[in-house]
Amino acid sequence: MQEKVAIKAIHIATLAGATVHGPQEATFTQFAFDSRRIHSAQPTCFIALKTAHADGHHYIDSAIARGATTVICSDHEHTAHHPSTSFILHPSPLEVLRVWAAQQRKALGGEVIAITGSNGKTVVKEWLYELLGSPEHIHRTHASFNSELGVPLTLSALTEQHEGAIVEVGIDQLGAMKRHEQLVRPTIGIFTTLGDAHGENFESDAQKFAEKFKLFEHCHSLVIGRKWLNWAQELELKIPERTLVLGAGEELDQEQIEDWPFRSEYQKQNALSAIGGALLLGASMEELQRRLSLLQPLEMRMQ
Repeated sequence: MQEKVAIKAIHIATLAGATVHGPQEATFTQFAFDSRRIHSAQPTCFIALKTAHADGHHYIDSAIARGATTVICSDHEHTAHHPSTSFILHPSPLEVLRVWAAQQRKALGGEVIAITGSNGKTVVKEWLYELLGSPEHIHRTHASFNSELGVPLTLSALTEQHEGAIVEVGIDQLGAMKRHEQLVRPTIGIFTTLGDAHGENFESDAQKFAEKFKLFEHCHSLVIGRKWLNWAQELELKIPERTLVLGAGEELDQEQIEDWPFRSEYQKQNALSAIGGALLLGASMEELQRRLSLLQPLEMRMQ
């Protein structure tokens, strides 16, 4: 099991240009944005986020009562009531998290695989991890934390013990992917598929596809189906130098798999994407075929 590293409040505050009220040397080992998930056994930094639906500042007292040792927030309101708690003050608590996440990503020397697409991201991420043998030195996105908050949370948990990462990335509006790409800085990409999700926020499927494809701007390699590679070429998008193409008669074809453990075409496509990612990381087809037989549908595996 990976050892959790103690993070100093003053260190993060200095990086982000924030100020610290309370104990300057306070430490924690994880971030949380939901006060209900904080437990006193694990030193935690609570991030008080303001969204369209809720204001995390209303839950600061609850977070501290549950054991939060540090709070990132945008005002002084609670500091006087909790003198033993370290408060990191900044106009944008999310930006503080992003700065720390960027620092952790910069320190990572290995490959970073980023997965995007309308469907299948979580399945491909989990199956890729399992096909690699579930290595402790590879960090991956927890559950489906692929949002504006989830991506920096994923990267913030990177430690010097990690040698690579598998990051799931989702978007729901135009302009969102560039921020993700600048933070994740992936070296290998996997594109799953394009579907109807969030279509109301884009002028066309082509615009939505082009937005998602921005994630791969600086990748050296990409796993992608033939149909979607054709789209990228027709739209004159920047395509990574190495493309491992999926599909009938392509470099990676379903017919190359000797014994599929799935009947569903959807599951086979997701598994093929995961296999492609593993191959780019140096895995052998023989080993992947053996591990493929051990995979289960994600909903069964997570029960």
